[in-house]
Amino acid sequence: MTMLGPIARLALLGGSVCCAALTAFIAVRSSRYTPQGAAIVIGTLLAATVVLGYAAFRMRVPTRFRIVRELAMVLVALLAVEFMIAVVAPPTPSRQMERMRAAERIGRPFDARTKSQVVSNLQEQGQDALPGLSRDWPRMGAVRQQLPDGLFPLGHASHAHIVECNEGGEYVFFDSDEFGFNNPRGILASRQVDVALVGESFAVGHCVPPERNLAAVIRQTYPRTVNLGIAGTSTLTMLASFREYVEPVRPPLVLWVINPNTVDSWQELKDPLLARYFERDFKQGLIDRQAEVDRSWRDIAVAVQYEFDRRSLVVIKEAQEERFADILTLPRLRERLRLDAALLRPQPAVDLSLFQRAVRMARETTLGWGGDFIVVIMPLYEDVVVRQMSSSQRHEYLTQVLRDEGIDVIDTAAVFAARHDPASLYTMRINNHPNIEGHQLIGRTIVEELSRRQLPKLSARQ
Repeated sequence: MTMLGPIARLALLGGSVCCAALTAFIAVRSSRYTPQGAAIVIGTLLAATVVLGYAAFRMRVPTRFRIVRELAMVLVALLAVEFMIAVVAPPTPSRQMERMRAAERIGRPFDARTKSQVVSNLQEQGQDALPGLSRDWPRMGAVRQQLPDGLFPLGHASHAHIVECNEGGEYVFFDSDEFGFNNPRGILASRQVDVALVGESFAVGHCVPPERNLAAVIRQTYPRTVNLGIAGTSTLTMLASFREYVEPVRPPLVLWVINPNTVDSWQELKDPLLARYFERDFKQGLIDRQAEVDRSWRDIAVAVQYEFDRRSLVVIKEAQEERFADILTLPRLRERLRLDAALLRPQPAVDLSLFQRAVRMARETTLGWGGDFIVVIMPLYEDVVVRQMSSSQRHEYLTQVLRDEGIDVIDTAAVFAARHDPASLYTMRINNHPNIEGHQLIGRTIVEELSRRQLPKLSARQ
C-alpha cells in the first residue's frame, strides 16, 4: 500500500484536473448546448472535479485505491464497448458504403463498381453512356470553369444512356429525352404537356427503373406528363427549371415536387446566374441551347464523375485506416446513447423566405396562363422514419406554411408516416430514396388527390 497511496492520489488528482479543464472548455462552448444540457454537463463535471479532489486529499489510502480501481474498470469497459462497436459496426464515411453493408446484412448482391466504372464499361460496349449529374455540379468552381460563360445547364445531355444511381444493389439507367430529362421521348418536344413535374431526386425517380417511378404512375392516368426532376436540386434551380422548360409549354398543371432538404436554398443564391432567376424576365434560353448543353456535358461529365469517385475512394480508405483513431472520445457510444442529441441545441430554424418567394413566383406565373399549381411534399427518410429534421423543415410545418399562403399541397410524407412500417417503403430499409413500392404509393396518392380536386382544365385534356 506504500506505493499505491501516492499513485492513487495522483490518479485522482489527474482526473480532477481533467474534469476541471473539460468544465472550462464546455463552459466556453456552452452555446452549443441547450440550457438544460449545459447545466447537466457542467454540473456533472464540476461535481466530479470536487469529488475526485476531495478523494485525493481527504480519503484513506484503501478507499482512494478502490475508487481508482472502480473508475479504471468503468473506463476500460467503455473503451471496450466503443472498440467493439467500431469492429462490428464501423463508420460509413460514404452513402455507398452504408448501402453495401446493408446489402451484405440481408444477403443481397451489390454492384460495387463506381459510377464512372459503369459508364466506362458501357462505353466500351458501344453505348452512348454518361453519368447522372447533380444540379449542384455547375456551382462547383472546377466544373463551372469548364462550362461556357453564361451557361448553367439544368438537364443532362440529350439522347444519352444515363447511369443514374445504385441504392439497392443494381445500377438504374434511363435514356434521356430531347432535353436531357427522364421522359419518354417526344412528349416535351411536342409542347403538348398536361402535367409538368418540377423537382429533385424524388421526381427524377432516384433510384428505381423509369417505368416504375412516380412519374410513370401519374403518366398512366395523364399520358402527357413530363418529369423535369434532377438530383441535387434546390429552390432556385427548381425556379430556373420552371422558367426554362415549363413556361414555354404552359401546361394545365404544375406539380412543384419538394422534400424538406430542398427548401434550404441559400447556397444557391450565392451563384450570380441562379440569383437572376428572381428577375421575372430572366432566362438562359436553354430549350434553344440544348446543343451547347450536350457538348458541355459530353466533354466533361465523365471526368467530373471520375474525380468524385476518386475522392470518395480516398475518403473510404482513410476511414478504414483511421477507424480507431477517435476511440478515446467514445463517438459511437455517444451516438447510440443519443447523448449529443439530448444535450446539444437542435438545428437552427431554416429561413424559408427564399423558398416561399420562389414558390409564389412560380404559382403566380402558372395562374397567369390559367393553370393549376400544387406543391407535392416528398417523404424524406430523415423526416418520416427517424424524425431528425429541423422542426422548420418537417413536412407538417411546410404544409401549414404553404396552406397559410393559400397554396395547394399534397403531402405524401404524411401518407408514409401513417404506415405501420414506413421504413419498408425505402430501399433496403435505410436512409435511401423510396423503393418501387414507395414510388407506386406516391404516384397513386398524387393521382387520387388530383381526381378528388377535379381540375377541369386537366380533365379536359386527358
